[in-house]
Amino acid sequence: MSLADEQVNKPLIHLQLAPAMIAIDGPAASGKSTLGYRLAQALDYLFFDTGVMYRAVTWAALARGVPVEDEGAVAALAQQIDIDIRSPGPDEQDGRHATVLVDGQDVTWRIRAPEVDRNVSVVSAYPAVRQAMTERQRQIAHRYGRGEGDRRGVVLVGRDIGTVVIPEAPIKFYIDAAPEERARRRYHELKKQGKHVPYEQVLADILRRDRIDSERVSVAPARGGRRGAHRQHRAERRRDAGAGARHLACQVRLIDGRLHDDLALAHQSATARALLLDAADAHLR
Repeated sequence: MSLADEQVNKPLIHLQLAPAMIAIDGPAASGKSTLGYRLAQALDYLFFDTGVMYRAVTWAALARGVPVEDEGAVAALAQQIDIDIRSPGPDEQDGRHATVLVDGQDVTWRIRAPEVDRNVSVVSAYPAVRQAMTERQRQIAHRYGRGEGDRRGVVLVGRDIGTVVIPEAPIKFYIDAAPEERARRRYHELKKQGKHVPYEQVLADILRRDRIDSERVSVAPARGGRRGAHRQHRAERRRDAGAGARHLACQVRLIDGRLHDDLALAHQSATARALLLDAADAHLR
């Protein structure tokens, strides 16, 4: 019997994990942020959605009058500014998952402005910007991974975390779902926010973002299985030839059209808990 079978109901905080880095990758609207935040909360880890860094660069460019279409100028700005992520302080309990700082200034909510929304896809596509942000993400991950941050570890969420940013992460998840499934999830999220966007438009945007990700040379994410039940996962453990470190790669496919209902989210949380307990079992041996 696995550790997950024996302790699926045991609070994750009692696992006493050593300082660690957990990588979660997946396409847009796959549920990776929801999963990552729940794991981070359960483990008392920093939740680090790496997409906020590209928003921070975009905000800085707009605030400083740097044309977002000027790739060279935006890349230079990305290399100059200091972007950092930390846990929310006692006076920052306003719904944020993490605090985003640009040159020491709290921009957590400013990077969510509509003008940033309209321009971030352009900025995030610049190779030099991605290179600068990847290095900064790696620095933050290693700081928390060594136990030098304000939390016991870090959960990083993105598109290429486990393959490019921190391929050495001892615990990795890949979350996937069909484009139509992810579009339904995003469509319902937008409706709850009072944004009435046609489902067909949401699906087209999901497919466009998938195409951009697949064409980006620097990104080589693992791919989940194409068939499966409501929740299916595969786990593969291997020994690192150099350091002898134990790694766990988990692939989770979410299907059946129920990503947005409460029951499905509860199942997602239970699946994540079981996977992480198995990961902890492997990591601590």
